[in-house]
Amino acid sequence: MLRKYLVAYRARSALTKNPVIRINPSFQEAKKIGILFTWEGLKKIETIQHFINELKISGKKAHVLCFLDQAEEIPSRTYNFFSPNDFNHFGSVRTDALQQFINQEFDFLFHLDTFRNIYIEYILSHSRARCRVSRYDPEKKDFYDFMIKIGENEGIEQLCRHVLHYTKSLVSHE
Repeated sequence: MLRKYLVAYRARSALTKNPVIRINPSFQEAKKIGILFTWEGLKKIETIQHFINELKISGKKAHVLCFLDQAEEIPSRTYNFFSPNDFNHFGSVRTDALQQFINQEFDFLFHLDTFRNIYIEYILSHSRARCRVSRYDPEKKDFYDFMIKIGENEGIEQLCRHVLHYTKSLVSHE
């Protein structure tokens, strides 16, 4: 319980200390995409895989990281994953693989969940991504640079569809 509190505290603290300059890059110019999501079963995996395939068709390289509350939940390890055990009792990252994901300089970092996750918020707040994208949540606006509003009853399929649609609409004005 203390770990969760400290992870949330460190995430909030990092929002003001992270020196990365955030911008909304052009989707056409973006090359490297990060994808974060929480394991919820095979149906969500199918939706995420379709999303990744769409990115590949657009010439993007996707790096995927899945949060597992319990490491034994997932039947196959298609994606890299992390769990609360990747954080020490003081709320800091303790694995190199997770730290390497956080340090990646993504053009876009997509959080593909319809709910909050303090461990993903930690990654978002420490991330070096140029633009962090997810669903609209007014209480979490500091964690994202671009938020997309979906209906309360809409699920992950609609979120993925809207994320692709709206980020593809971003163009460079330089």
